[in-house]
Amino acid sequence: MFLKRKKSVISLLVIMMMLLAACGGASTPTTTAPTTVSDVPDDEMGEVVPSITILSSLPEANMVNYEMAQEVAEELQKLGVDAVAQPIDFAVLLDILYGEDSDYDAYTIGWSGRIERLDPDMFIHSINHSDNAIPGGNNTNRYRNPEFDALADAQRQEMDINLRQNIVYEAQRILAEDVPHVTLYSRANMQTYNKNLFTDVINIPGEGLFNEWTPFTVRPLTDKTILTVASNVNIDDINPLSSKSVYGWRNLRLIYDKLVRLSPEIEPVPWAAESWDIVADNVIDVTIRQGMTFHDGVAVTAEDVKFSYELFINEN
Repeated sequence: MFLKRKKSVISLLVIMMMLLAACGGASTPTTTAPTTVSDVPDDEMGEVVPSITILSSLPEANMVNYEMAQEVAEELQKLGVDAVAQPIDFAVLLDILYGEDSDYDAYTIGWSGRIERLDPDMFIHSINHSDNAIPGGNNTNRYRNPEFDALADAQRQEMDINLRQNIVYEAQRILAEDVPHVTLYSRANMQTYNKNLFTDVINIPGEGLFNEWTPFTVRPLTDKTILTVASNVNIDDINPLSSKSVYGWRNLRLIYDKLVRLSPEIEPVPWAAESWDIVADNVIDVTIRQGMTFHDGVAVTAEDVKFSYELFINEN
C-alpha cells in the first residue's frame, strides 16, 4: 500500500503497573488503575489522524488487491482511524494516480512481473526517483530524496556488475529506512493453456507463459491456428509512450520493436539492433539491422531510432 503523505498515528496508551510493597516482613501486592486515552492531556495526544480513503481495484479486476485494501482499512479502524476502502475501475485508478491533482490518500496497486524487471532499475529508478514524481511518472508516491536519487542515477551508469550491485544495495537500504511504500504481498500467479491445441509455449522467469517469445515459438496442433489470450482489463492506449499499465505494455511490445530483447535465459539478444559496442561508460555505438521497414514500406534508419528516444526523453 502506498501513502501519499505521512500521517500522524494515534497512540493508544495502556499501562499496567504492579507495585509490591513490603510490610512487616510480608509482601502485599498493590495495583494501580490502568492509564487510558481519556487520562492523557489533550496537548499530549498529538494530531488527530484525518480520514483515510484507500483506493483499490474492483474485485472482478483484481480480487487479491481488492481484499487487501479491505483488510488494511479494517485493521486501521480497529486502531480508531476513520479509514475506508474504495474500489474503483482500474483505468480510473490510473487516471487518479498519474493525474495532475494527486487527489488521494492511499492506494493499493500491483507491479506485474516482466523479464526486464528482473533488473533492479524498475524498482529503484522508475518507481522511486524524484524525476518521476510528476504527473504521468511512475513515482506516484511523490517520494523525493536527493541522496537516493544520486544512487538511482549512478546504478544506471555503472557498467561494472559488482560495483553496480553495491550501489543498488545502498539505494535499497535508503528505501528500507524511508519506506515510501509498503509491500503487502507477493502473489504466485497461475497461467494455463490448452496443450491439446498448441505446443512449444515458453515459460520464462518473471512473466510465465504470456511473454514476448511465446508468439514466436508456439505451434498449433490442429486447424485452429489463432492463439487467443484472455484478459480481464482492456488496453488503455495503443501509444507505447502513453500507455500506463502492464495490460497495454505487454501487448504493445509485440507491435513496436526493440533494439534488444532479453532471451528466455535472460541474455540480451540483438533485435532491431544488429550489434552494439560500448565506447565509454555513457556511450554505446549501435548498428541498426538492415532491411527493416515501417508498415507503409518506408525504410527504418538510425534517425528514426534517434527520434524515438528523443521523443520519449523530451516528453518524459
